[in-house]
Amino acid sequence: IGLLGRAPDPAGLEYWSDELLALVAQGQNVDIALKKLTNDITLTPEWIGGGGSGGNSGQSAAEAVVSAMYINLFSRQATAADLTYWSAELTNRRVTESEMVVLLIQGAQSNANTDSQVLEFKRQAASYYVSKVPQSRFSRSSATEAVRNVYDEDTLWDSKRATDRL
Repeated sequence: IGLLGRAPDPAGLEYWSDELLALVAQGQNVDIALKKLTNDITLTPEWIGGGGSGGNSGQSAAEAVVSAMYINLFSRQATAADLTYWSAELTNRRVTESEMVVLLIQGAQSNANTDSQVLEFKRQAASYYVSKVPQSRFSRSSATEAVRNVYDEDTLWDSKRATDRL
């Protein structure tokens, strides 16, 4: 959701879940394994051609990435402070795009606030989508619509009804 702005496709979810489980089974810490997988996602053509900075390290590219992640994860614009902090972290290479998304998710999940609630509604919408839509019916546009405007109980139900119509 955070990187690609969409629910997963069934085959992709299975692949990345298997990768995560394999890394953990090899003894890797789950947080480090998750960072590795998100990094691998940022190397895919979908990320590079979509939400990623495309290898650009300038301020405007970093701000675009920060803005996209806040919309994808929390259905809101990044505050000026968020934009300033995270774009500096990216341009100064203190964090990568993949590390940033993990940190945003972990930060939201550790707080009982609106961002954590929105993220949970989006997670539920994505889980519902991937459980109901077979790989043969998957499309990036429907997967994006499944999570795009989800931010509360009502919009979650709207997403589920739209998924059921697929």
